[in-house]
Amino acid sequence: PEASLAAAPDEVSAVVTGYFQALAGQDADTLAAFVDELSDEDRAAVENNQRIEAYSNMEVYTYPGKAADSYVAFAVYDYKYAGYDTVLPGLTQLYVYRMEDGELRIAANPDESVNSYIGTILEQEDVQALITETQAAYNAVLDGNADLKAYVEGLS
Repeated sequence: PEASLAAAPDEVSAVVTGYFQALAGQDADTLAAFVDELSDEDRAAVENNQRIEAYSNMEVYTYPGKAADSYVAFAVYDYKYAGYDTVLPGLTQLYVYRMEDGELRIAANPDESVNSYIGTILEQEDVQALITETQAAYNAVLDGNADLKAYVEGLS
């Protein structure tokens, strides 16, 4: 792709930010407004997730998506586990596209061609730098907090 990582358009940032706020609030009904489909399993997972209490300092970057009016979005944020005061840096990649009703939504299950395109974007130098930078910051926080590190390692 001839593009580069850029600050997301406001409309894309609003969808991504709303999505994470709904996740942190365990609000599946609100989350459903930001994704193209929400299975009963996903709905239950959102409503029962008590691990992540908050997302903050959200910054959203995009690459143009595979189709017109679509985006590969990268959300960079801090998140906080319930019971811990320390925030961890995080990075999530999402595919955002305009549906037939005109609304932007996050693809819950992008098809193979979209996933392949995302794979190409993930190899871009600027995206790799963002991933490396976020991972280094994450590792630094965990290295400085043994309790949190033990908790996170126990999750996987």
